[in-house]
Amino acid sequence: MLGKLFRPKWQHDDAGVRRAAVEKIQDQELLARIAATDEDADVRETAIARLSDLGALLQLRKQTAVAESVDQRIEQRILSQAKDLHYSPELGEFIIEHGSPELLASLVDTASDERLRQVAIECSQSPDLLLKLCTSAQSAETRLSAAKKLMDETTIRQALKTLGKRDKRVSRQLRENLQQILDRKNKSAEIDQLLCVLDKLGYNENWQHDQARLQKLEQQWRDDLQSVASEQQKKNWETAVGKLKQRLGEQEALTTRIQPVLDAKNSLCELVEGFASQLAEKHFLRKPEAAELTATLDSFAADWASLESLPPNREQTLAERFEHALSRCRDLVRTLGKNAQASEQFERLIEQGNALLQKKTLATRAVEKLRQDWEKHTLPKDKILADSLMQDFNKLQARLDARLKKQADTREKGLRNIQQWLQDMETELAEDKVGRASKLFQKIEKTLNNLPELPRDRQREISEKLTDLRPRLRQLEGWRHWATDRAREELIEEAAALVTAELDINARADAVRDLRNRWKKLGKIDPRSSRSLWKRFDQACTEAYEPVKQHRAEEQARRNQNLEKRKHICEQLEKLATDTDWSSPDWRDIDKRFHKLRNQWRNAGPVNRKDWNAINERFNAAVAALDEHLEDERRISRNRRLRLIEKLDAIKDNEDLSLALREAREAQRNWQPTVTGTRREEQKLWKQFRAILDHIYARDQERRQADSEETRSLLEEKKKICETLEALARLEGDALLDAESEYHKLSQQWDDLPDVRDRHAKKLEQRFRQAQQSFRDRHEEQHRLSNQTQLLKLLDGECDADETSPDPEQLNLLLLEMEIILEIDSPEDQHDARMQLQVERLADAMSSSGTEHGHDELFGLAREVCRLKKAGTELPDLDERIAAIRKAIQGA
Repeated sequence: MLGKLFRPKWQHDDAGVRRAAVEKIQDQELLARIAATDEDADVRETAIARLSDLGALLQLRKQTAVAESVDQRIEQRILSQAKDLHYSPELGEFIIEHGSPELLASLVDTASDERLRQVAIECSQSPDLLLKLCTSAQSAETRLSAAKKLMDETTIRQALKTLGKRDKRVSRQLRENLQQILDRKNKSAEIDQLLCVLDKLGYNENWQHDQARLQKLEQQWRDDLQSVASEQQKKNWETAVGKLKQRLGEQEALTTRIQPVLDAKNSLCELVEGFASQLAEKHFLRKPEAAELTATLDSFAADWASLESLPPNREQTLAERFEHALSRCRDLVRTLGKNAQASEQFERLIEQGNALLQKKTLATRAVEKLRQDWEKHTLPKDKILADSLMQDFNKLQARLDARLKKQADTREKGLRNIQQWLQDMETELAEDKVGRASKLFQKIEKTLNNLPELPRDRQREISEKLTDLRPRLRQLEGWRHWATDRAREELIEEAAALVTAELDINARADAVRDLRNRWKKLGKIDPRSSRSLWKRFDQACTEAYEPVKQHRAEEQARRNQNLEKRKHICEQLEKLATDTDWSSPDWRDIDKRFHKLRNQWRNAGPVNRKDWNAINERFNAAVAALDEHLEDERRISRNRRLRLIEKLDAIKDNEDLSLALREAREAQRNWQPTVTGTRREEQKLWKQFRAILDHIYARDQERRQADSEETRSLLEEKKKICETLEALARLEGDALLDAESEYHKLSQQWDDLPDVRDRHAKKLEQRFRQAQQSFRDRHEEQHRLSNQTQLLKLLDGECDADETSPDPEQLNLLLLEMEIILEIDSPEDQHDARMQLQVERLADAMSSSGTEHGHDELFGLAREVCRLKKAGTELPDLDERIAAIRKAIQGA
């Protein structure tokens, strides 16, 4: 109860009492506190209406519960004192967020602070206000600032008309604004046109061209149009691009599905057309060739029929093309085949002549008969066909005659050699030299068997001579074979051991080759002796060589696979060069595929030496064809990145580090080349670029470290303030009451420190507010306890005595007033007096412009009671009434 009496009326439980009390408060800080904390909306509204301190109002608007009322009050205060206002960040923030046209106009017209006027102008959106400012404002800067904001075409034209030739800067700015508006209109029309173009793309098989067109349109949108497009146009653009990409995806999927069929049908058309071109150059066809071509054309027709049908628009075109070419080929074959009947017998003779050439020995009589048979027949009447047949037969005759002459020369040379070998053989046998004699004997037999058309008398003469020499040769050979057979047995044993030997592939191959060479050096085996030695040796060598054979077969298979890989790479490179639309290429994609294929080529593995030159020449030709297209773009890409390096190098030490950082990040986004150069060139460019980036980012790191040091210092200072304030909140008794001035000093220090954007700063802010609240709560409680103690001391008689006469009636009235204030019972005999006194107090309260606080009144009454008691004033129930009053005060 006493606590209620001690509290000021603005803390009364009754909201009406609090509201009445607030209407009389002048303390701006107290009003701000009430406006922020009172639970009754009317009381808060009253406090806000009483606030006249603009700074306090701007701080109070951060409270969400009263923000709307505070904003209205702030606007009223600004309107009432616009001329004398000075700029502050909080005031500028309010103007930006809540400035009404009336407020902005007032500030622009009357504010003396130039910065406030500039903020008001920046926030102004009303064309009429901006028109007024840019044509009639006294400050030239104000007129120019308003002109910069004015972006309404009609109003700009009106302003230019009003200004005439006055204020050239403002007029120039207005004309620039007008040009921007017109440019924006043109851009808007261009955007609408682009949207129409998008709607027309992606509906046919030219989807790749449309895809390239889309990339160009998207680049145009990003570079020129996106920044000026309206929100609706941006939505329309996204929708149109999405639909187009969907159509392109469908076309691509369709193309992917039908591409194998399309390629196959195109290939068939090209093949049949090629046949038609070749047939058109001929004048006749031989019968076998005509039959073969007819069968081939039938197979083409069957291949076409087996292929899946394409979409109608493509199927019809290709089918007409194929049927036209096939029909033309059949007509040509029929026309040219008619000549085959006239040339059939001549072709048969030519075939016979070619068959003679294939025989090992050409008979002179067969050639003569062929010539006679030819002359029996009459050539066809078709001169071209007759000339062709005659030309072919003349060539055949020339080849037959040349073959007969070669046979005759070979025969004469062989006979001369045989005669000389016979003489040499007789000499060798006479000297018991079996080795050379045996070789001569074999050479004679072999040559004799191979001599073409040898006369019988010469053959008989040579055979008789050999029969005479053979017995002596056999006798000498018997002695020689006995020595070599043992050596062959040893070679067989070595070959058998080699089968299970642990050797690598190359060593095994060399070992088998060495064994066979050593076997050959032993000479040829005697045909009359058993072939078992050779079979055993050959079988052992074959088994020993089997791992080598298998390894080389696997190696050959790998080389063949590698060759196919390289052929496929060449095909991909050639296809990339021929299929790309070089009028609108996707350089990055082409370069990526190009380098991927080159890397695949490097890793494709070895091929056979005989295949390397051809496949390598094909690869180099495909690379050169692509490089011819890529070289210009590669040079452009390199020059563009050199310009980026030069631009960054020029600003890397700029005082405005944020500018350097923005340019560095922008350069990184734009660095990616469209077509790369050699590895060495790319590494050199990247090192230059990376060095400049590292320099800029190092500067940024140093700045961040400096900012971090400053932030840590501010946080440390805020932390000390929190610790000091928390220590004040823990004080007791009078020390707590005396710390109020220190509390206000710390609060001011906190407000004077700049804000820090940091998660630790938020925690410190919360800690500081909690410490503030704790101090205020404990300070108020201590103040209440101190007042209570003083009251009890006065009731106990601890007060200064002065010369006062005892006055029981006065003492009774004082006790009645205290009992009324404390709401405790009075003696029954004092009921009427108490009622009269309550009426008087109520009348005084209604007529008085201000009332004394409850606890102050109690202090005055208690002091008078103490003084009268010390003067000796007595009442019958004085002690009981004072005890009841003490109890009420202690229970409060």
